[in-house]
Amino acid sequence: MKPAKIKEIMTAHPTLIAPDALVADAAGKMQSVECGCLPVGGEGEAIGMITDRDITVRVVAEGRDPAKTRVSEVMSKGLYTIDENDDLDDAASQMQAHGVGRLIVTSRKKVVGIVTMAEILRAVADSERSPKILRELAKTRFASHAAH
Repeated sequence: MKPAKIKEIMTAHPTLIAPDALVADAAGKMQSVECGCLPVGGEGEAIGMITDRDITVRVVAEGRDPAKTRVSEVMSKGLYTIDENDDLDDAASQMQAHGVGRLIVTSRKKVVGIVTMAEILRAVADSERSPKILRELAKTRFASHAAH
């Protein structure tokens, strides 16, 4: 039986970074924990997310200094969350609706994990749910950018 709940496939206990932290510190944390995004906030609550793409597009491409730029200046402010007890279909639908490839996972409004499109795809591979979820994920803005 393939996993059905987000909590079964998510990356648990993500590292959060403070909004006033420097982008260079965020990039260093991403490197040390081998991830491409960090929820922005503190004490288990997120106000946004900073991704490796945010750093590339909003810092490097604009010629800003990552050692002087604050995370809050370049983070993605749209915060898309899903409860850890929701199912994979819900996550795929949310990703499609918001055009994102990852969601912050919450429990009682506290950040407990991150779930990515790749984790969902691995979880449903070879299952009868695969076609429905693949159709949802293929519609995301994230998926269309990845093809280019």
